[in-house]
Amino acid sequence: MKVEEDPLLTTSELPLTYRLTGARVLLITNVAVNFSFQGFNAISSTFYNDYMNFSQNLSSFFTNFFFFLCYGSALIGGVIADSFIGHVKNQFYGFIAIFVGMSLVIISMLIKSTLHYTTTWLLFIGILFFTIANGIVKPSSTTLLGDQFLPHESAQRSVYFSWYYFTIQLGAVGSSIAISILFQQFKPLLPFAILWGFTGIIIPLYYAPSSYYKKKLPGSNVLVSFLKILWAGMTLPRDPKEEHWLDKACSVYEPSKVNDTKVALRTLTIFSVLPLFWAVYFQIYSLWVFMAKNMDRKIGKFTLPASQVTVLNPIIDLFLIPFLSKAIYPAFEKCGLPLSPLKRMTGGFIFCAAALVISALVELKMEHTHKQISIFWIIPQFVLISFAEILLSVTAYEFAYTQAPKNMKGMLSALFLLTVAVGNMITALLALIKLKKYILYFILAGITCAVMIIFIFIARNYSYTEDTDEDLNAVSYTHLTLPTKRIV
Repeated sequence: MKVEEDPLLTTSELPLTYRLTGARVLLITNVAVNFSFQGFNAISSTFYNDYMNFSQNLSSFFTNFFFFLCYGSALIGGVIADSFIGHVKNQFYGFIAIFVGMSLVIISMLIKSTLHYTTTWLLFIGILFFTIANGIVKPSSTTLLGDQFLPHESAQRSVYFSWYYFTIQLGAVGSSIAISILFQQFKPLLPFAILWGFTGIIIPLYYAPSSYYKKKLPGSNVLVSFLKILWAGMTLPRDPKEEHWLDKACSVYEPSKVNDTKVALRTLTIFSVLPLFWAVYFQIYSLWVFMAKNMDRKIGKFTLPASQVTVLNPIIDLFLIPFLSKAIYPAFEKCGLPLSPLKRMTGGFIFCAAALVISALVELKMEHTHKQISIFWIIPQFVLISFAEILLSVTAYEFAYTQAPKNMKGMLSALFLLTVAVGNMITALLALIKLKKYILYFILAGITCAVMIIFIFIARNYSYTEDTDEDLNAVSYTHLTLPTKRIV
């Protein structure tokens, strides 16, 4: 079969063997992307605190504020990819911007170490570039991976989405361990130079085999169309015979686009309660790092860097992802109690609330104990938040793709990531509140339980969308080398 000469611009029907090759390359690329991204995240709080001499509260604020910018910019990336340049080019240009951002950070550090001149403005411009570019590519990474599979290949797609999350954690484990140790032992320039090297590797690694990717050409400006239909639904007079408040928009816009907007809006109601979970989860990189900093981190003769505590999350995830997908989910299915995506997400809220309660109890123990308690006391809350993350986040990634209309997949993935941005802004603001941490955690646990109840009512009325596509029959089959058992 002839492969197109311009891998970034053209699209075609590729056989499954080609598409699986493309999917595997995307997974490998994802390891490198997350090595650089998660490596920076692992040391960001201590970097601001030790290198920039910011207070712990201000360091936590900046950590979560840049997370907010990252995931907030995902909406820009999703719209650009869906409407203008496609997901392959969106990622390619985004990876170049990531490399440029980290290059500016390195230049700033070189100026400080050689000329003894502080260029904080250049450093923050670099971090800004690096952060926003990472956000722009995120909706394309999941959408492009999902695009490699046709609707009746949903079992393979489900497996690859789990592998996608697995590669995120694989990159995070390697970088969190290595970068945290290097940051403690050496000046920041060395660990940041390693992160810079990985941002450079990503570009050829992604581009070289791009002719193997199945691509979907961009369509019209889906966000503008979505907003116009919503506006028409809110402002046009309603006919009593119409069943849905958006039906009246059919007099102005194509019924198919109105229906797509209904589907997207229904999916967004599920996402509306997710920011609270992310507000809890991203404390791993800020408040929980400083919790670890106030603990006894000696393990034998080795003192664990406080920033390295974040590696617990991806390590636990590496074990939990196959455990849940290969043991727990099939066991429930054999018992006649299959765990639908929305049931899994409900379970995620339960684990999230439990993690907060444990965090509060640990804070109480630290406050009423005269000597520092062992770092091992922090492990239970990491185990619980990791369970919550997999049940909520892994499930929601695929949910966002499968439930989105085919021309809105990037936008819906971006809107899902926007919930991460809102959650981080909540965490950033919480870091500035002068409140005893155990009180804060108990309050958040109560709010999480209330949100879970709201989520259950929303989920009960949700009707799943069938994943269909025009090119249903245009495929040839080969055997997968990865497991093909359906997870959902």
